[in-house]
Amino acid sequence: MKMCYTVRKLCLVEMMSLFSLLSIFLYSVKHTPPVLPQIPPFDFKPEPYQVRGLDCLLDIRKHNCNPMTMKVMYYKKPVFINQGYMQWLWDVDGRRYLDLFAGIVTVSVGHCNPSLNMVEYAEKLASLLPDPLKHIRIISEGSCDYMYIRELKEMFTTTVPNRIAAFFTEPIQYEWNQIKHKDMVTMAKGIANGFPMGAVVTTAEIARSFAKGVHFNTFGGNPLARAAFYFSVTIKEDKIQENSAEVGPYLLTELAKLRDKYEIIGDVRGKGLLIGVEMVKDKANRDLLPSEAIAEIFEGTKDMGVLIGKGGIKPPMCINKDDADFFLAVFNQAVHNYMERR
Repeated sequence: MKMCYTVRKLCLVEMMSLFSLLSIFLYSVKHTPPVLPQIPPFDFKPEPYQVRGLDCLLDIRKHNCNPMTMKVMYYKKPVFINQGYMQWLWDVDGRRYLDLFAGIVTVSVGHCNPSLNMVEYAEKLASLLPDPLKHIRIISEGSCDYMYIRELKEMFTTTVPNRIAAFFTEPIQYEWNQIKHKDMVTMAKGIANGFPMGAVVTTAEIARSFAKGVHFNTFGGNPLARAAFYFSVTIKEDKIQENSAEVGPYLLTELAKLRDKYEIIGDVRGKGLLIGVEMVKDKANRDLLPSEAIAEIFEGTKDMGVLIGKGGIKPPMCINKDDADFFLAVFNQAVHNYMERR
């Protein structure tokens, strides 16, 4: 009888041990860290950063820079970029990131694009636009001066008849060859791939009217700005438009699948490589996802090697399908992680 009791006791102990092992196994399976998306290979070796440490950079930013720079940081731990090449960026620690921010749609054809060369830029730019848009004025600022905007508004209010004088449209870069029947085209942002540059293209008749007054630009002769203005060449020679027309719709299609998968992705819209993803609390009410939640998702994509901004997905137009797949895998994982935490 005593022996039977001992056997039962041993069996019970073994069963409890097996149950404990099974529980540990199930817990480990459930909580196994996800396999992170693999960053695509890229044949470029950045220069090592050897100037100042990250803590020193943060201290300078905090005490010597505009306080706004501390307010608008996307990440808990800021990314300090050391070097860029095409669609990739490297931070001061040598970590590589896929750039889907592109300096707020200014780095059009990739960082340090090797196609940069000195060309007859006005002639090249004119060749991309239809007749009669052939007369170009180039300036070394990339945006409007608000003083002139105020003056223009005052003039419209006091001297211009109350009827339509002009119709303004904004073409998307990779489709600008569709411009037809226009009197004037203004452009800036990515025209010099990140360097402050603007251009006005108009007809011969309108261009002649400028000769009635004196028009000049303080930095109009800046040689560095002129050297940077190569977008009009590389967009054709590197087949940037064709690439945008291929990768852009692919991204839209795959992002639409994520929209159907996740309750917090309300919609996906865009054209070419200019894409917006609407993040909502739920699809029923469509209230926007709080900024704190967006920051969590951005933090996740950054930690996995992708930089995106609140203005949408707008990478350099040299991005390829492998890069797009990497971003899609990272974004999917970041949203999944957020949903699990929520």
